[in-house]
Amino acid sequence: MPVPPHEPLNPSQSCPGPAVLEAVASSGSDDAVLLSHISSCDACREAVEDIRENNRFLGEFSDELSPAESIFEDPAPARDLLTGYRMLGEIHRGAQGIVYRAEQERTRRPVAVKMLLQGAFATSRQRARFEREAEIAAQLRHPNIVTVYDSMPVKGGRFALVMEFIDGKPLDEWVSSHSGISPRSRIIRVLELFAPICDAVHYAHQRGVIHRDLKPANILVDSDGQPRVLDFGIAKLHGPSGDGPPLIAAASGRGAATAVTQPGEFAGTLAYASPEQLSGQPELIDTRTDVYALGVILYELLTGRMPYQVNGPFAEVIDHVLHEPPAPLRRVLPAADKDLETLVERCLTKEPERRYQSAAALLADIRHYLAGDAIDARRDSQWYVLRKWAARRKPLAIAIGSLAALLVVGASMGAYATAQRNARHRVEAANAQVSQSRLAAELSSQNERHHREAAETAKAFLSHLLSSVRPGAARGREVSMQYMLDRTEEEIAAKNLASNPTVEIEVRMLVGTTYIELGLQQNAIPHLRRALELCRAESAEPTLVAAAAEEALGRSLGLADEESTRESVELLKSSLATRRRLAGEGSLEVASSLNTLGLVYVHHGGFDSALSPLREAVAIRRNHLKPDDPDLLESMGTLAQAMWQCNLQDTAGAEALFKECVAARAALKEPDHPIVADALYQMAHMYNGLGDSARALPIANDALAMYRRVFGEHGVAVAHCLDLIAGIHAIDGRVRDAEPLLIRAAEIYRKSYGPDSEQRLITLANLGRIYCKMGRYEKAETTLLDWYHGLERTRGAGDQDLDMARSLMRQLYQAWDKPDEAARWGAMSP
Repeated sequence: MPVPPHEPLNPSQSCPGPAVLEAVASSGSDDAVLLSHISSCDACREAVEDIRENNRFLGEFSDELSPAESIFEDPAPARDLLTGYRMLGEIHRGAQGIVYRAEQERTRRPVAVKMLLQGAFATSRQRARFEREAEIAAQLRHPNIVTVYDSMPVKGGRFALVMEFIDGKPLDEWVSSHSGISPRSRIIRVLELFAPICDAVHYAHQRGVIHRDLKPANILVDSDGQPRVLDFGIAKLHGPSGDGPPLIAAASGRGAATAVTQPGEFAGTLAYASPEQLSGQPELIDTRTDVYALGVILYELLTGRMPYQVNGPFAEVIDHVLHEPPAPLRRVLPAADKDLETLVERCLTKEPERRYQSAAALLADIRHYLAGDAIDARRDSQWYVLRKWAARRKPLAIAIGSLAALLVVGASMGAYATAQRNARHRVEAANAQVSQSRLAAELSSQNERHHREAAETAKAFLSHLLSSVRPGAARGREVSMQYMLDRTEEEIAAKNLASNPTVEIEVRMLVGTTYIELGLQQNAIPHLRRALELCRAESAEPTLVAAAAEEALGRSLGLADEESTRESVELLKSSLATRRRLAGEGSLEVASSLNTLGLVYVHHGGFDSALSPLREAVAIRRNHLKPDDPDLLESMGTLAQAMWQCNLQDTAGAEALFKECVAARAALKEPDHPIVADALYQMAHMYNGLGDSARALPIANDALAMYRRVFGEHGVAVAHCLDLIAGIHAIDGRVRDAEPLLIRAAEIYRKSYGPDSEQRLITLANLGRIYCKMGRYEKAETTLLDWYHGLERTRGAGDQDLDMARSLMRQLYQAWDKPDEAARWGAMSP
């Protein structure tokens, strides 16, 4: 537990203030810097001993002063202390709080109960901090953040926080217990463990919460080897004032709005504190403060020591944090390489603007490092990026190197031949110019005749197709877009277009792009792949028609699944290169390829990679199109999505673009346009991600209504929006409202993508969790088993989602009071 805020700190201060010494004397501390200083400072040690002597004297009268309080202070509290819970004993006691292990009587679920140490005699500031922690932590739902179940007042003037019980070890202890492996393997294991911690911190940052006291003691590793972040007692909310507006705890408006750190105070643990935390100016603290603490933790986990000296006089430690560079990682850990050293140093930079700008940016580089890719922290060196690329693709790199060597030799040997050839070409060019006009005229005539024949064939095809949907031919069947597509597929399958490849290309492109708009990417892929094959068969050289087919196929592959992403990006880059060369820079064709490339990046979470192509696409389309053109609106909406989720997170810029898209609906001929619905959906997603569910919900409902009018009740976009609205309800505690929405979304995914599709399985997992929260264990069992068996059929052994499914099944049976079933799931091998 953190000690109370230190008094004003500056480099000249030699000792902690009396409030800190009081806390250490009364309840101890896990701050190594404070304990080291007190042990070496005669004045501080004497002060602590005096305080302890006074406390012992006052303790003789504690029963007479507050008999009720002694119940709470006892390591073995009364078993009926908290209504609905059976208290089992003390787990941990810190400077301000005490944590007990307990069991929920109704479900037999083990929980941890945290209470203020001083109880009814706590100060208003301490109470505000504690209630504020309850409000903040209860609204953070992440697999690597300890879940808070409930908070409530307790007799004796106390306030209790009921949270998930984690049977685990502090992060540093867990890492130390796995030290018997090679140094390189240990580095990989530490980084794999550290990645979900960064993800959890980024999740909290997206919801406006800065932890401010990240350290190994506040990160437990559970029995499944998963890290869990806890203790948001001194968390700070984003905002212009000291601790920000009550963005998270809008429900009560009490604790969350209360500033927990005043000017001149320090909150946190010195050994992990950033330079700006020691400045005594809370307004300087932002998400990069947590990034610094993550860097200190990572350095300590990798090396077993702190990045600089944290033992000795108080003022010296502060001076080290403010001015001393960390000991170079490779000097302390020879197994580390330059990339890892750069990654850690970027976290520990004294100036916040030079650090990773978010926990997500740090997480991205950790993932790059684990994959063997170039880390972003060193991408300013093109030679470095090339070396990393070559290291992962050695055969191709060797071939390219050999080719380069041949080109160098060939260049010198061919210089003379080139000069002779240039002279000959000048003569040939003069002769060719005479016949060029005649050839162009012949080609134009042939082209015109070719397209006229294609148009006649297309007209006959469409006439035959449309005749099938007349009342007599349809025989009462509903003539829907899907019905038309089915009839078109039948005609194509019957090879009625085989006589004219140009017509087949156009028809397959139309069918493919229609399937894309309906969200049925897998249906689109075979048509678009065949169209591209026909384009390439017609011309050995790239053409604009082939570029359009490459873009459409790249879009469908990129939106279909993760495995097709590489092929998708290659197709889109090829399409872009062809269009830049044939249609020209700044053309709408170029903008279309750029837009789709950015869209695919966004779809797979590459928000930073998407920014450049999307900004160029928006600039080109603004130059050519009207403000309400759907193509421009799509680029703006996708760019806004990338802006609010990228590392630098430009929420204001994204909001402006979303609002511009939505405002355009009044001018559209079709106000119920899917592009406008997408903008509404993404804007609601952004507000929900920022913790503003009150603004998100009506916008999401507006998007859902529009999707239903555009696509009908069975559209995949409808399912996505139902998922979003269900998530908003669940976060706000309205699980009964979330249930039918998730059921409907899962059914749409089943019909559109199949029973084992990733979208349906994710929805089933969320629905199962909802049933668990509602105590409807039979429903939860059926739903979660459906999820688990779907994962079994589609995932390999050792898959993380399968491990999570087993863990959730075990938790279900524990809550359901079925210990034998819980044990069976606990014993299942991954």
